[in-house]
Amino acid sequence: MDEESMWIGGAWTSASDGATGEVLDPSSGEVIASVPKATLADVDTAVAASRAAFEDRSWAAMDPAQRGRVLNKMAAVTYSKAKELAAIESSNNGKTFREALSEVRYGAWTLEYFAGGKGG
Repeated sequence: MDEESMWIGGAWTSASDGATGEVLDPSSGEVIASVPKATLADVDTAVAASRAAFEDRSWAAMDPAQRGRVLNKMAAVTYSKAKELAAIESSNNGKTFREALSEVRYGAWTLEYFAGGKGG
């Protein structure tokens, strides 16, 4: 079983009260992960961090070609890890592997599209 953390404000963190919850594979009932149970304070921290990132404007100020390169790199990594990501998603929600793989690939395609690299 994997233990995971929350990504808040550029850092991995546990729930502020240390509480965790189990993630079950719906097809088997097997515990596949333990995740933090965010408190209201954790949600407030995450929202504040998101607002600060939005107001930072560094992404908006970035040269569009550079933003495109970042999105294309994200797409390439997603494609390269597509089967692994699909297996995780399938175990997490009970979808077929094929359906999950299609969704992961569509996510990567969407990144390429917004990078300006794919036609509509």
